[in-house]
Amino acid sequence: FRNGVLKAGLAQLPLTSLNSVIAVSQLAGELFPARVTADGWRWRPGCVAVSVGVMNLMGCWWGAFPCCHGSGGLAAQYKFGARTGAACIILGLIKITLALLFGSSLLQLLQHFPGPLLGSMLLMAGIELATSARKEQDPRGYCFMLLTAVAILGLGDTAVGFGVGLGAHGIVAAYEWCGAKIIQLRMRHHGNSSGTTAAGGGATYSRLEVCSTP
Repeated sequence: FRNGVLKAGLAQLPLTSLNSVIAVSQLAGELFPARVTADGWRWRPGCVAVSVGVMNLMGCWWGAFPCCHGSGGLAAQYKFGARTGAACIILGLIKITLALLFGSSLLQLLQHFPGPLLGSMLLMAGIELATSARKEQDPRGYCFMLLTAVAILGLGDTAVGFGVGLGAHGIVAAYEWCGAKIIQLRMRHHGNSSGTTAAGGGATYSRLEVCSTP
């Protein structure tokens, strides 16, 4: 149990949080904006995280594999025509039917599945997932996305790559916040200096007027 928690649970936590909670909520909002407007509470990351937790807590008693709502699966199903929850139900029924008909021999059949065909399907799903960034109009946003992607691919760790991107965003945000505060202080100081100069000039004018009065 300890090895499972340390080597599987904690290691999987960053990937599950990013891919199966945050990314899938964002992608669902981009693919189905009308449904998000109508039933926005279902698409919130908190609700998705609870759903992932309930699935795994219920399935582990029957020897089920860890389950999640992966953004890659959503992009693939959308790319190949799925638009409603009926697609997931049909897919589940097909899997159950194949398992009941072929049993353990199904594994041998899957091992002979054409690799190029599977690769092309994964490529199409990856393209659909990558095109979700096309709505980003800010050049700085593109820089953060590219930096995060390069860090994940180069370091081979999703959590570290995400930390690099998040850290870069935090540094830029802190720099802009400090710059805005400095500008506000300078403007305030300039305003106080102008007010003091104007008050001094008015007092001098008053003294001159009094002295010139017969």
